[in-house]
Amino acid sequence: MIEFDHVSLLVNNVDTSMAFYEKSFGFKPKRVFEPAPKVKIAILGLGTAELGLYEVGSIKSEAAANVLRIGSPTIVFKTNDIQADYKRLADSGVQFRGAPKAGKGYINCQGLDPDNAIFELVQYM
Repeated sequence: MIEFDHVSLLVNNVDTSMAFYEKSFGFKPKRVFEPAPKVKIAILGLGTAELGLYEVGSIKSEAAANVLRIGSPTIVFKTNDIQADYKRLADSGVQFRGAPKAGKGYINCQGLDPDNAIFELVQYM
C-alpha cells in the first residue's frame, strides 16, 4: 500500500528556510539531522502534513546541478513494502534513479515522473 508522506525542497540554508516556514505558516520542527557531510535535513510538521527541507552544501557536477535545483520539490510516498512497490513501478516502465537503499531508519529510492519531476518512495524501519 502506498500513502502520501511529505513534500521536500532543496534549499540553500535549512535554518533560514525553517525560520521562514515556522514564521509564515506555523510549521514546527520535528527532526533536524545531518546524515552525511555537508547535508542537513529538517522535517517540519503542520497538523498531519510534513515538509522536508534538504540543504546540500556542495553540488559539484553539472549533471547533479541539473537534477538537484534549489527549490525543486520532491513528492514522497510512504510504503510498507518498498521492494514490491519498486518492482511493480519499474516493471510498468517508471524510470528510477537507482534501486532502494538503506539509510538510518529508512529505505528509499527516487524515480522520475513523465516531466522528470523527482518522486521518492520511503519505507520507515
